[in-house]
Amino acid sequence: MQQSRVAFVNLSRRQAFAGSGQFIAGGKNRHAHFTANGDFAQTLRREGYNARALSEDEQLTLEIAPSSNAKIAAQKSKSKRVRVVAKPGSCNPQRATPDQQDATASCANSFLAFSETCAQIAADSRKLEKIRLLAEYLRTLEPQALVLAVAWFTGRPFPSSHNKVLQLGWAVLRDALCAVGGIDEFGLHQIYLKHSDSGETAMEVLRHCSSAATLSTERVGQIFERLHQARGPLAKTPVLREALEQCTPIEAKFLVKIISGDLRIGLKEGLVEVAVASAFNVKPDEVREANLLVGDIAEVARLAAQHQLKQATLVPFRPIKFMLASPEPTAEALWDRVKG
Repeated sequence: MQQSRVAFVNLSRRQAFAGSGQFIAGGKNRHAHFTANGDFAQTLRREGYNARALSEDEQLTLEIAPSSNAKIAAQKSKSKRVRVVAKPGSCNPQRATPDQQDATASCANSFLAFSETCAQIAADSRKLEKIRLLAEYLRTLEPQALVLAVAWFTGRPFPSSHNKVLQLGWAVLRDALCAVGGIDEFGLHQIYLKHSDSGETAMEVLRHCSSAATLSTERVGQIFERLHQARGPLAKTPVLREALEQCTPIEAKFLVKIISGDLRIGLKEGLVEVAVASAFNVKPDEVREANLLVGDIAEVARLAAQHQLKQATLVPFRPIKFMLASPEPTAEALWDRVKG
């Protein structure tokens, strides 16, 4: 009995997506393609590949042989769908009305400065350099902008003590990006498959859109409040679309990352604590202790900027952070405690 063989080859135009756990096996016409995802297999079948998913069962699809006129129409439709990015003039150039622009905001308090700082932190893998870049940025902020920015650096749209969530899912984000970028869902899906990151996807969707950097950190904070107050996808989508229309590509990238809950720049709350201490010349242990009592690193940053960390205290009905182990200042003290 002759065994069937499957040849594994590299495709120049459609490479494997290692980040999303998908891979391709076989050539276009002679062999089958095996993927780990049913949606990706369906996308490949639209492109003319014999694709099947390994991780799930799929219904058998029977295609009726099209007539010659139908083939020509299909080829024209396929050629129109090749370009998935927005055209340079497809975005609305009039993004922000005068009452939405914060002309008096300083460069340091702009959302563009926040986004560029995030990009610089992401580009450097050294922890000490990440702390230095963040500390330098925090020193330039006004009190209200400081509270908002520190919360965003931990990957949350609101300070943790506020107990607020946006309740904004992928459907709202998808519809807003398609509307702003002038593309359909298929085009957005193709861009997402290339990056496997919602922020990078938003940046590419808006890369041809011309918009001046008019957003301040306070304005973005107000946008998050509006998204929180809006109820349901039909109410949230116009708010998010309006916000994206006012963003430059890099601002859209990190706006979406904050919404998704993870900046993915190698910065966690522990490094933010050290950066706050470095920015305002206080001891890191004092910042950590205050954060344990307050339970909100954004509020701790405000107290540190005002040199009022000693005022950090427990507040009734406000969650705190706690440790099951108590720290010791030196190794000798720790050893004495263990022996005792």
